[in-house]
Amino acid sequence: MATRITSTELDRGLADILNRVAYGGESFIIHRRGREVARLEPVGPKLGVTFEEIAERLRGLKIPEGFADDLEAVRAEEPRLESPECLD
Repeated sequence: MATRITSTELDRGLADILNRVAYGGESFIIHRRGREVARLEPVGPKLGVTFEEIAERLRGLKIPEGFADDLEAVRAEEPRLESPECLD
């Protein structure tokens, strides 16, 4: 999902926005006087996924009945880890 910004915001934050596109894979839709005028997005294949994309995928996920019981059974079989002394 692209972030909407004005042409003024693009002008004032160009270096930051380009870094977000290049290194964060973000996309932007630029508006001028209330109209969409351009889209700024990474060139080439998209690397990784955003938290927003993960959340969208999880919203549609159907959890099978009995999953919570299975999860508790797995957790019960795992040895309990003690906290390191430095965290006490």
